[in-house]
Amino acid sequence: MAKTVLGSDAEKKLKQVPLSNDIIHSRISDMSRDILQQVITDMKASPVKVSIQVDESTDVSFCSQLLVFVRSEVALRGRVLTRVFELHEEIKQFLRNQDSDIADHFENREFILSLAYLADVFKHLNELNISIQGTGMNMITAREKLSAFTQKLPIWIKRIEKGNVANFPSLDEAAGADEELPILTEMKDHLQELIKSFQGYFHHGEVSVEQRWIRDPFLFNLDSMDDSDIMKDDLVELQANDRIRMEFESMQLDMFWCEQLKLFPQLAERALEVLVPFATTYLCEAGFSALLHIKTKARNRLDASDDMRVALSKKESRFSIIIEEKQQQKSH
Repeated sequence: MAKTVLGSDAEKKLKQVPLSNDIIHSRISDMSRDILQQVITDMKASPVKVSIQVDESTDVSFCSQLLVFVRSEVALRGRVLTRVFELHEEIKQFLRNQDSDIADHFENREFILSLAYLADVFKHLNELNISIQGTGMNMITAREKLSAFTQKLPIWIKRIEKGNVANFPSLDEAAGADEELPILTEMKDHLQELIKSFQGYFHHGEVSVEQRWIRDPFLFNLDSMDDSDIMKDDLVELQANDRIRMEFESMQLDMFWCEQLKLFPQLAERALEVLVPFATTYLCEAGFSALLHIKTKARNRLDASDDMRVALSKKESRFSIIIEEKQQQKSH
């Protein structure tokens, strides 16, 4: 309209005029309300149980913020230790200049070897942690990764007993050409305690028949399934479908089973009951990071609920519906 009445120059100037805070706030609220309606609708229409993850955090104004994630259908310590090991000579010199007694530890060979070993251990743990993070992670995949890691630890112990520290590159570098390492016994004991700790926190057990066919319905051995299970018939039909097999190879596991809700509702519903639960606290951590970014000290009076919903939700606002609900401001 500005271009038609006043020309292109007026149009360019008008585009440079920022919207007021009230208008921006109103639009964010409209977008948030639309996203909330979509989420509620999806929850009501979901053929399987929904999974809810709740996290309460305190923002910069010491106000409690409750984050709720619904699924229907990091500064890493290992890296810090690695940097300390890499710079241990510089750190030693710095501590000497500060007349600190801690510098004596960096003169101790066993201390340096222990530091290198811990840097390697935490690096392995951080890599495991990163591998089970992300929005697409599910309980089955996380279980597989944790199980694989705990099965590696006894192998590492056997190598250590033979003086092989190939799994610990920083330690291997610190050891140099020395044939004997004074901390091998401590390393072995520590890894054994780590195994017990993992078994205490994460009980893996045997993989159930159900988890096997959910994980890969096409490689699943039907003979291991009880003949009285009515879902066995659906699995036979599923395995015979080449088109669905191609879809399975190109899609994420949870999305694949969502696609099968129409053709194989019993199989898909059972699979989604296993896949829908949140496997990690990744979304809570990501949500809190977003909260710190949105609600800064300069904006400590902000009610961040609408902003957070727009920032974190996978749902996109339906702008056509939002616009239809608005009344046009006609000129007088």
